[in-house]
Amino acid sequence: MDITKIFKVLVSVSIFGVLLTIMAPGMETPEMTDDMLSDFPWALTLIALAWMVLYGLSLILLLIFQKSGKLLFTVAVISGFLMTIFAQDLYLGMDDAYMFGNIAYHEAFIWVGGVLDGAILAILYFTEIKERF
Repeated sequence: MDITKIFKVLVSVSIFGVLLTIMAPGMETPEMTDDMLSDFPWALTLIALAWMVLYGLSLILLLIFQKSGKLLFTVAVISGFLMTIFAQDLYLGMDDAYMFGNIAYHEAFIWVGGVLDGAILAILYFTEIKERF
């Protein structure tokens, strides 16, 4: 199979994975009380939404082989990694049934997405596809 076809399949699967992550049952939030709403990290949530748009845009640019897609995707992956490290407080305050039940689907999609991102980065920087960007 041609490396270009493999690359396009990986990017397409990654786009599909983003859509599944958004629609996963783990994304359903429990009822929020007034205390939870006042303590909720709204700024971090807005940053996460902006990152999701940036990441989706970078995947589309990679799919159509735009030069800016390579840099944008690299920045999106690194910033997503850093955001994951610093966003652990989003899970605080949720009950155990939510934490260890529904969120498992969401976390599985995140791990698969990380594998796909790594494969896309490896192809972008270490194969002949790098010449197309």
